[in-house]
Amino acid sequence: MPVYASPMVAGRSRYGWSVAVVVLAVCFSVVAAWAVTPRALPDADLAPTDGLQGHVAYAGVPHLQQDHLFVGVSGFMEAGPMLINAWSTVDEAEQQSWWIRRDSGPDSAVTRVREFTEAGIALHVEESSDLVRLWQPALLEVGDLAAGSWSSNGQLVEATAAEVTTKRYRSEATAVRDGECWQISQRIWVENDQRHQSSRWCPDQGEVSRGGDAPSFDFSRAPVPEVPMPPPTGALPAPTPGEPQCSLARHADNPASLLVFPVGGFERLGDNLVAGNRNSNSLVSLDPDLTLRWVRHPGGHLLHLASAGQLVVAGTTTRMVTAWTETGELVWQQQLGEVLAYRPVFLDSGHVLVVTVDGHRSIHRLDTGEVVTEFDGDIGVAAAAGQHWAIATEDELSFGDASGTSWTAARSQAATGVTIVPGSDPLVLVGDDSGGLTAYRSGAELWSRWLPGNGEEILPLAGEGGGQEIVVLTDQGLSVIDSSGEVRWERGGDFHAAVGHGDRVWAVSDADLLELSAGTVPIDQRVRRVAAGQQQVPALRVVPGPDGAQLIGLNRTLMVCRWLP
Repeated sequence: MPVYASPMVAGRSRYGWSVAVVVLAVCFSVVAAWAVTPRALPDADLAPTDGLQGHVAYAGVPHLQQDHLFVGVSGFMEAGPMLINAWSTVDEAEQQSWWIRRDSGPDSAVTRVREFTEAGIALHVEESSDLVRLWQPALLEVGDLAAGSWSSNGQLVEATAAEVTTKRYRSEATAVRDGECWQISQRIWVENDQRHQSSRWCPDQGEVSRGGDAPSFDFSRAPVPEVPMPPPTGALPAPTPGEPQCSLARHADNPASLLVFPVGGFERLGDNLVAGNRNSNSLVSLDPDLTLRWVRHPGGHLLHLASAGQLVVAGTTTRMVTAWTETGELVWQQQLGEVLAYRPVFLDSGHVLVVTVDGHRSIHRLDTGEVVTEFDGDIGVAAAAGQHWAIATEDELSFGDASGTSWTAARSQAATGVTIVPGSDPLVLVGDDSGGLTAYRSGAELWSRWLPGNGEEILPLAGEGGGQEIVVLTDQGLSVIDSSGEVRWERGGDFHAAVGHGDRVWAVSDADLLELSAGTVPIDQRVRRVAAGQQQVPALRVVPGPDGAQLIGLNRTLMVCRWLP
């Protein structure tokens, strides 16, 4: 039976209290601003007899940052493996690598293990010749750290050449100080399978002993050469209507090499996809089968990107904004006064609007990058439709086109989302952080409604009898309203993302993937449950597929779930 467990760490943080941590390998909790310097390991800890044997090498102490726990040693065990190369210097969004050797039973194959961290998201990946296992944490709940208690939950994804399965897991742990050592107790559930593990950690002695369901094992920090992975025995099956097929991006020249990284933006570009890789701060182009096409480095740390169909525009920490074609050709670059505050938005007039963190707004020609209009304001949330743009801040809603601002309206609530409903006199809808949804036209407020949750995704949809409807996603549910603000249909749940394509809108939550279609029949007859939802899918896109359009759901670590609508 597999054992879902890992090594543990104990030490003293800069806040003065001692804790001990037993962590699933994925349960690094990372914050954007690092203030952690790992303790150097003594030479004795780096002298295993053959590169695969040694004892515990303690690599650092836990730190508390903004209520997140950071630890310096992590591991994973199943049927008694040995953890190798357990530490590397950590910087923001850096990849760390581990190797596991199975040292029990007839199978002594080496398995590659990789850890990725980025601003609160961590992904643990294991690669072997026949299996890829991903641990994806959804939440790390810090309890009484002084007493040493915490829990985490997320999903476990296992992918073979034939199938992909997804399971939920949860872990609860406590640590009690016993002299110079720590007594650790941990319970782990994978679906209905429960495991218990007790451990004793003595950092000064370099010892780990285990009880419960887990066998004893040793681990060390030691260099191990990379072992080439054999190609998979077969391709993942194509998705069928109503059944999501989750898969991992791979390198075209080496199908066994996974492309898994923290994602900074995800867009359709032409007939393909483009994503931002925050490990290498690069743009990565993938075809609809998730095979790598090209990689480009805009320079600096990648911040925001958006696609205008055949062109992707990206901003970096160098205060530069760059534009790239579907084939990876750099079209233009422009130096800005500050870094981008959020994604660029595109106008049908062939222009792109960018807003920097100091509130400066500039409109550029999409083909050359030339600035045609620039003006100042506050940062907020932005949207575009047709030839118009809208920016909603806490104090003001601005509306205009490529020539500049057409009208403004006063506001008094922080905006969480904005959209433009096209028409001869466009309607602008703004969601706020108190659950309000307000409609504006030509600078005047038309109506305001309260909806449960914060309206972060607002999409227009053609309604009954040629009318206009609006789909509003919040962290508490989904609502369909008409252009007068009347609620036509509601459904509860934590909805992550939505996308509009043609006369359809798709929305995904933990429980459901819903399709909402335009038409002349009541809304209840135009909503269908396409499939079960997916955890942690903050982006949806529609791309061409071999049998028509594919709906792509991407999580923040480049595991993709595909549906055929």
